[in-house]
Amino acid sequence: MVIAIIGVLIAIFLPAVQAARASAQRTQCSNNQKQFALAIQNFHDTNGVLPYCEAPNATAVDSTSPQAILMPYYEQAARYEAWKNHFVVVATTPAEHDIMCTPISALLCPSDPACRQPNIYNPESGARNNIMYCMGDHIYDNSGAANPQGGNNFRRGITARVTATIGGFSMNSVTDGLSNTIAISEAFSTSGSTTPTAIKSGAIHNANTGNLTVDPILHCLTNGYKAGDRSQVASAARNYRGSFWYDGRPCQSGFNTVLPPNSISCSRTDSANSSWGVFTASSFHSGGVNAGFCDGSVHFIANSINCNDSAAPGYAQPLSGASMFGVWGNLGVKNDDVAVTIP
Repeated sequence: MVIAIIGVLIAIFLPAVQAARASAQRTQCSNNQKQFALAIQNFHDTNGVLPYCEAPNATAVDSTSPQAILMPYYEQAARYEAWKNHFVVVATTPAEHDIMCTPISALLCPSDPACRQPNIYNPESGARNNIMYCMGDHIYDNSGAANPQGGNNFRRGITARVTATIGGFSMNSVTDGLSNTIAISEAFSTSGSTTPTAIKSGAIHNANTGNLTVDPILHCLTNGYKAGDRSQVASAARNYRGSFWYDGRPCQSGFNTVLPPNSISCSRTDSANSSWGVFTASSFHSGGVNAGFCDGSVHFIANSINCNDSAAPGYAQPLSGASMFGVWGNLGVKNDDVAVTIP
């Protein structure tokens, strides 16, 4: 009898405990984004430019992330100096391990079960990242190099890809208003598996260049999900999300406001350095994601946010003007001259 009563009490209270834990995790995640959004403002006040992805040349696919560049502005100045002067991809010494592999709590969302796991590229590395910079509503070429539409499309969002000849943006370029423009959101990082297939394990569908070039959105939505199971991807790519906080490549540290939060992500190649694709904001929070705005505020964005008909055939997002991806698309663009209300 006593055991039965205990079982009933557990059944009653366990959901409440789980809900309280989830609420606390979401709050901590929101607070981390708040601090990161304020770091963006402080960086701009000091440098006159918004944080950027710094690439070695105009065609390179690799780059340093805003998450790394901003370290001195979210209480990681000492680590930034050590990292800047001692950069390696794979840590081989205790000193390098301390610099590269120790998790940075300010970049993590506690609701992500993989956020403190070693990543798949380096079993010793805990250099995870859940905070993602906003690339706006373009998918070609998120890195800024040559792309099917021409031009540097990686300039609709606030995060520019900076080279010797291409500079970053100032707050003055955010003509839609700081409170109406997304700076960051989040994505769950990949699991420790080398072949993740579940969307919530960080898997990205390998769409391949041809399919994404011809009809990227429709291909991603119709062929990206495993048949009969929208929690799985049809063909997992090896460019997993959130593996390294210092890696500025879009598949690692960025997202675009194309598909609704917690939709599938699709990459053009089966590679860790894929420079363009549909990289979606995601989280383990119920019903949506946190998003930090240029004014320092953080809002919860529901999966149901208006994206217009994201599944419409073709992809013809112009380099200027209103986003074809509805409210979500407009929130990701800094200067499309479309006033939107945050849901």
